[in-house]
Amino acid sequence: MTFLLVTAICQLVVDYRNYHIAVDTTLHLNQPSEFPSVTICHHQPFNKQAYEDWDKGKGYSPVKFQHDVNRVAKGYIAQKQTQLSTLLFYSATRDVYYQNLDYDMAKKISHNSNIFYSCLRILDNYMSIESNCDLLRGYKLRTYSTGTYFNCHTLTPEDPPAARNTSMLGLILDMGPVLNQTNSRQLFLNDVFEQAQGLRLVIHESDTMPNLAEDGLHIEPGKMNEISYQPIKMKHLDTPKRPCHKEFDKTFFPYPDLDQKFRYTQDICMKTVTQKKIIENCKCIYYPNNGYPRSQMPGHGVPYCAKLTENVKEFQDRINCITKYIAERLDENECPPRCEKYEYESTVSVTKWFAFDWQLHWMEKFTKAVEDFDGKIEEKKESAVKVMLDFFSREDLTKDLDKQAKDIHFDKDGSNSFAYVRVKRKTNNTIKKSEKLVLSLPILLSRIGGLCSLTIGLTAAILVEIVEFLYLLHKNQKTANSSPNDTDLIDGSPSQRDESKNGCVLVTTM
Repeated sequence: MTFLLVTAICQLVVDYRNYHIAVDTTLHLNQPSEFPSVTICHHQPFNKQAYEDWDKGKGYSPVKFQHDVNRVAKGYIAQKQTQLSTLLFYSATRDVYYQNLDYDMAKKISHNSNIFYSCLRILDNYMSIESNCDLLRGYKLRTYSTGTYFNCHTLTPEDPPAARNTSMLGLILDMGPVLNQTNSRQLFLNDVFEQAQGLRLVIHESDTMPNLAEDGLHIEPGKMNEISYQPIKMKHLDTPKRPCHKEFDKTFFPYPDLDQKFRYTQDICMKTVTQKKIIENCKCIYYPNNGYPRSQMPGHGVPYCAKLTENVKEFQDRINCITKYIAERLDENECPPRCEKYEYESTVSVTKWFAFDWQLHWMEKFTKAVEDFDGKIEEKKESAVKVMLDFFSREDLTKDLDKQAKDIHFDKDGSNSFAYVRVKRKTNNTIKKSEKLVLSLPILLSRIGGLCSLTIGLTAAILVEIVEFLYLLHKNQKTANSSPNDTDLIDGSPSQRDESKNGCVLVTTM
């Protein structure tokens, strides 16, 4: 019994040391989380000025890059390196073109913040509208440079309490210049299945690096695209086998990417570890289409790994070196997941939308007046009252607009030259998923106590049964030994003893 008890306890302890977890899901009613950051990119990344320069033969256009790729590929074939020339053919994409540009040039030929027509925010049932998104109250706008989309723009809430009370963020964007296949504007052959018109949008936690490849949503041009999201708060359990990263300071951004810095996530940590190994050993910066943090600016000392080179050996060595470190498995404990993080389940709905410039003009002007009136500057309050009186006194809002009015002409020619994006909460509720130990220490002690109690009970029951058995055995033996003296009153057979008890003896004669 003791052996069985010890064996069962050992199995319980081993099971406890494995730290098996279960996920407990709860719904927290009317507990809104902070409004997330929104990163938005154009599928057609080049601006009007870039196309005009390329038409004039200025700058390093995609067509010129394609010519350079063809020239290097022919050189590889001449050196009997047909396999490398084939690899070059498939690498002639927008991502690789980006890696063969200077960083400043890559930013210059792509869209800047002027691509936004209007940005609006609903906070505590009040609406704020700005034609300049850099001035949107409570938000900061920054540019994030990527290989596929070049300049992306991220809007991040700055004030956490206000972010919890924000219910909607709206963006109206220009789609950029209309594409036409002139000789200087040809696109890359290998991008044929990636070419699209519209936007790519990601909802993510504030100040974290957006994962465009995995979390991106497509936004249709010429329509109103409404993205409804449900926040899910994930709480990971910190165990010796599966530790988690505790983020003590949310304003500390330890992971740089060119001129931007981001908060810790498991994904950016693992990619940074791999990137450091590649930079140290391969002497180049690895940057695939799913993005890797770039801790230093690419240059002549450490270029991108996709930088064109006519040196066959250098190109082959890069490929072999990169393949080695990409295939290398990382220790998960080196980059554990955060103990607490948010995920966002999003759904997209699309419908036709129309608006007029005078509507946006007056909405922007009136909401700005309301903000000024609620402020503390008396001069702005007086100006706000004048705007309100002007608005309420007009019989026709479409006439006599001031010089600030924009003649946007939304889709009057049917060219789908704009997109309207609404990011809103589904509800004010938050889903919380918490990891819990299947076998915690109190449960372990309880089970061990139960096993001990069961063992003691069984042992006591067996001992009682043994004592009872010995007692009955002894009693039966004693009874058997005393029976001849008490019952054998007369000699003879049992039948004779019965006859003597009746007082009669039967005598038979021959």
